[in-house]
Amino acid sequence: MQAPTSFNLWQLTEDYLETAPNPEAMEEKTESLGQGLAGLGGRSLLGLNIPAQWSGIEVSPGDYFGFLERLTRYSGTLAFTQIQHQTAGSFIAGGENESLKRDYLPKMRSGERLIGVSYAHVSRDKPTLEATNVDGGYRLSGYLPWITGWNLFQEAVIAARLPDGHILFALIPLVSSVRGDLRFSPPMALAAMASTNTVSAQCDRYFIADRQVVAIRSPDWIANKDRNSVLDPTFPLLGLARASLDLVEKASQKQTEIVPHSVALSDRLEDCRQQIYRAKEQQHLSLEQEVQLRAQAIALTHECTLAAILVSRGRANQTDHPGQRIYREALVLSVIRHTNAVMEATLQYLVSSKP
Repeated sequence: MQAPTSFNLWQLTEDYLETAPNPEAMEEKTESLGQGLAGLGGRSLLGLNIPAQWSGIEVSPGDYFGFLERLTRYSGTLAFTQIQHQTAGSFIAGGENESLKRDYLPKMRSGERLIGVSYAHVSRDKPTLEATNVDGGYRLSGYLPWITGWNLFQEAVIAARLPDGHILFALIPLVSSVRGDLRFSPPMALAAMASTNTVSAQCDRYFIADRQVVAIRSPDWIANKDRNSVLDPTFPLLGLARASLDLVEKASQKQTEIVPHSVALSDRLEDCRQQIYRAKEQQHLSLEQEVQLRAQAIALTHECTLAAILVSRGRANQTDHPGQRIYREALVLSVIRHTNAVMEATLQYLVSSKP
């Protein structure tokens, strides 16, 4: 499969959004979400983090963040789900298994192969999933608390701790093992993004062959990743906040007293947005400053989603109302890769901010 000879990220994105499934339907129905993913894949938008040598597009980090912001403005559920796939692609591309790169990466760009991830659990003090080396591969014992994409993704890149503390990344199928050594829960009853079919998995000495191993990373890999990508989860938040203000601005056209509040929130959002993009481009902030900026983005997003609820009045109680959907999606996007430092900074921001 060859990469397209002409690739305009922004034109392709806007063309896609003109025909994409209804965002409320994607938040509620797995079938609609699957159609949304297929539409992205058909435009080669599912391989933006895959190096060009593997038939990927490999856009710049800034362009990818802008894509996330724009996509989330349309649908937080679709953006969240494709992030799982794009992350899996970057893991495979950055790994040592050349065979997996050849077999998987070109097909991941188009969505012919859809892959999820499950790795946040390795940051816990006590590992929930452990791996031991055996002849020809590894055996996994324990459980995976969260895997997004049952009946959407065919496989997932998962992480497990080795006895020496290193982290094993490997592919598992998202289908229950006939022998019962890999068992998945039913999709969780979540308050938001139920269509993503998030499940947990129990592993009972489940065998992983060497050919399924993506990479082995150092014991401090997850800590380094959290430290070096504090601001990465803010870009979907920016898109969701803007989607909220779209509703506020629409309401202000009929109720002029809303206008000053709409303008004030929009100005605050744009200021926060500029700070985040500048920080990512120039890398001039300390870790503490980045954490504070992320806390500001989380809090501001919830202010904007609440504003969207308020101007929508009683209609926002309907589950298929855009304001209600955005409000729910904010619950999920606020706690992606949510460390204790981010939680504490956000709480402090909430109690110290003044009207």
